[in-house]
Amino acid sequence: MASLPTHGYHFTLVVENKKKLFKASTDVILNFPPNIVQEILESLPLRDAARTSILSRDWRHKWLSLPQITLDLIFSEAFRKRENAALDFPRVYSDAINKILLRHRGPIHKFVFDVPCHLPKASDIGCWIEFVCVNGVKEFYLNDHRLPKLKPPSCLFSCVSLTHLTLYCGSLSVPPTFRGFPCLISLKLDTCEDDNEKLESLIKNSPQLENLELVLGEAINSLTIRGSKLQHLVLECVLNILNLEETGRLKTLALDIETGDTESMDMVALLSSLPNIEKLRCLSSFHGCGLEPPKSLAKDLQQLHSVTVCMSLSCQYTVSFILCLFKSSPLLSRLKIEALICRDCEGKLLEFDDSCSLKPLKHIELVYFSGLRSELQVVKFLLAHSPTLESMTIELEVLAIRGLKSKFDLAKEVTRFRRASPNAEVVLKA
Repeated sequence: MASLPTHGYHFTLVVENKKKLFKASTDVILNFPPNIVQEILESLPLRDAARTSILSRDWRHKWLSLPQITLDLIFSEAFRKRENAALDFPRVYSDAINKILLRHRGPIHKFVFDVPCHLPKASDIGCWIEFVCVNGVKEFYLNDHRLPKLKPPSCLFSCVSLTHLTLYCGSLSVPPTFRGFPCLISLKLDTCEDDNEKLESLIKNSPQLENLELVLGEAINSLTIRGSKLQHLVLECVLNILNLEETGRLKTLALDIETGDTESMDMVALLSSLPNIEKLRCLSSFHGCGLEPPKSLAKDLQQLHSVTVCMSLSCQYTVSFILCLFKSSPLLSRLKIEALICRDCEGKLLEFDDSCSLKPLKHIELVYFSGLRSELQVVKFLLAHSPTLESMTIELEVLAIRGLKSKFDLAKEVTRFRRASPNAEVVLKA
């Protein structure tokens, strides 16, 4: 019997310690600085952020005042997995978003919305977008996973507070009253819009625009991009004529353009208007057959240090274009070429300017290499005129070079080429 009080005493001590530990933990949670609380909530999926309301009375409504609302695919999938929700998913999902928006307190600075495939009511989406626009949204992301894709409501183009706009959508409903986005810094569009005037108006009337990405699902004949503060441009489309105006600050340019008119895409003229370009990525299959090979650019590219191009190594025009880049770019140290086969130029010998020195060139990568005589000519020239070269990687086209003997013979021929750099390493990848 004497031991019973002892057990009771120890039990009471454990309970008291647990209470103190719980109270201490609660105090820590309650005393988090507001900025820490916001970081914690913003790092959680929306449903988990809502669950923090059970932590304490003070936390009950904190998630409702978050300045960002993320309704991504993780959010929608969570509803689909709920019992009975899959049977009436559009209604359950719409009701949930309506409650979230109606209970929200304060401004909404960031809104991310992935429209799930099984949400048919466009009217609800329009109301939600209008709500966040009224609440001063700055960063807006919309990705419609349905077909046909949504045409964004016109109210979005009246939201002058926008700084970042990303749309994966159908055509654009830019109203006649559109006056521009005075604060917009970043614009990313993946759209089936084929009206170049709408696109040009959108870009021209965003005077602070620095980052622009356009992926156009419909072919257009010409496009003029004007942006005095534009620094990064990505363009993927079917296009014949591209004009860049007032883009002297552009630092990176990535083009993936299909065109049936080889004379329209004048890369020499295009680059001459970009004096501050640092990185060039041109996956457009321009080849310039029949055109006069360029001898120089109109202006030097003093900042250009990295070039990736998709071109034929059998075409005198494209090879001369690359040499022009080196003549005009004293910092050009990286070159990647994705080789194409041009049947019109196949078998022709190329002419090189032996006085051309590729002094800054340190890294070369050749992809889809077929072992054509003209391609070997280019490799030989690059090795012989690059005194500071450190590495050349040649990735062979599997369908063009078959069999171990063919690969061995090619490797043997390449290793015989004279190298201006004693440190140059040549790697062939089959």
